[in-house]
Amino acid sequence: MKKHKKYRGFTLIELMITVSVAMVLLVVAVPSLRALLQNNRVGGQANELYTSLNLARSEALKTQRNVYVTALNGATASNEFGPGWKVWVDGPSGTAGTQHVSEPTLAQVDALQNGSTVDATANMTQLFFAPDGTASATVTFAMRLPNCRGDDAGRNVSVSAVGRVSVAKVACP
Repeated sequence: MKKHKKYRGFTLIELMITVSVAMVLLVVAVPSLRALLQNNRVGGQANELYTSLNLARSEALKTQRNVYVTALNGATASNEFGPGWKVWVDGPSGTAGTQHVSEPTLAQVDALQNGSTVDATANMTQLFFAPDGTASATVTFAMRLPNCRGDDAGRNVSVSAVGRVSVAKVACP
């Protein structure tokens, strides 16, 4: 009488079914992962601008001087702050609104990665906070990634006249 050997492992049919199920799960998961990464990227960039604006306001209150947030060179009408921005204190020397050598730069953010744009209302390239914490203008910065799509894939960073800074999720056009 022969004993049958027991084989351990998977049959070809079981392996094919497992691979098919894995492929279906990948097809469903990849678009969701892309949206998650896109939202995290634009959210992080919005937080950088939010932090810079709040730094400018708090320094204006602390130093009792105007503190500017200025777009770096290379700004265009639809991407004023995309090439980056700097925060600096306007001292007593030099012309108001123009950074003098003796006026310190508190923070600088270089160009945003991945082709992100930051479009300020009214093509503004400079904003300042007065010693009482108020902003020189009411402005909204529209932050978008290239090929932006989805319900909450963009961010608007807004500054009110009283200097309050806020971030809101927005749908891409």
